[in-house]
Formats: sequence, C-alpha cells, structure tokens
Amino acid sequence: MRRCFCYLLALVLGSLALGGLVFALLRTGVLALTPSSPAALVFFGLAALAGLSGLLAYLLGVLRADRTPALADAWLCCGEASAAGALGALLTALIAVLSASSGVGLEIGAALCCAFLALMAGGILCFLRRYVTAGFPGGWGRGCGARPPP
Repeated sequence: MRRCFCYLLALVLGSLALGGLVFALLRTGVLALTPSSPAALVFFGLAALAGLSGLLAYLLGVLRADRTPALADAWLCCGEASAAGALGALLTALIAVLSASSGVGLEIGAALCCAFLALMAGGILCFLRRYVTAGFPGGWGRGCGARPPP
C-alpha cells in the first residue's frame, strides 16, 4: 500500500498547491472574479458540470465493468480520491454560487473548486493507469506497494 499512499499524497498535495495558487492569484488581483458576475456563474457552472460528469462517469463505469481484482485495486488506490474530488467540486461550486455575496468567500470557493477538480482529474488518470496496467507483467501480480522482482 506504500505506492498507493505515495500516489494519493502527491495528488492531494498537488491539488492543494493548485488551490493555494488560484486563491493567491485571485486575492492579489492577477485574476478577477466578482460576485454575481457572468464570469463567476460560468466558472462555477462549468465546475459543477465537470464534477457531476465525473461522478456519472464513475457510476456508469463501475456498474458496467466486470468485478475483477484489477478494478478493485484501481478503485481502492485512486478511485475514491477522484470520486471525492468530483463530489467536492460539485458541492463547492453549488455552495459558492448560492452564497457568493463577499469577494473572499467567492475566492475561497473558486480555489476549492480548482483544488477538487485537480484531485478529480489526477485521480481519474491514476485510476486508469492502475486499471490498464494491472493485467500486464509487473502489474496486479506484484500487488500494491510490493517490491519489484530483482
């Protein structure tokens, strides 16, 4: 499980770094997002749509896929993180749109949306990589975090 932990740690830290960067750019005025502006509504609408499509893709993919050890390994290693990212992006976008009366709240909402979307995207890529490489030599047979053969 060490390799999975390293993947998840890199995903979470990268997502937090992206969210912090977006917040810093919005707070210093390099990027501008004003409350109730069309740009803010489009941004949060697209973030909610991306989160919803990520959740629907997982739901359809998991329900239609064969129950194999490769699917279980990929889901346990990366799938939960990307599903959490999709759900977080959807909920953060909806909350930010409904309560976007202050500039700081809107900036925090935008930063959290970007962080959750990065977590979702990274989790999807990690999930697909683990699922696809599971059936090949050096994949499922070694297990998650096992040492490679000499």
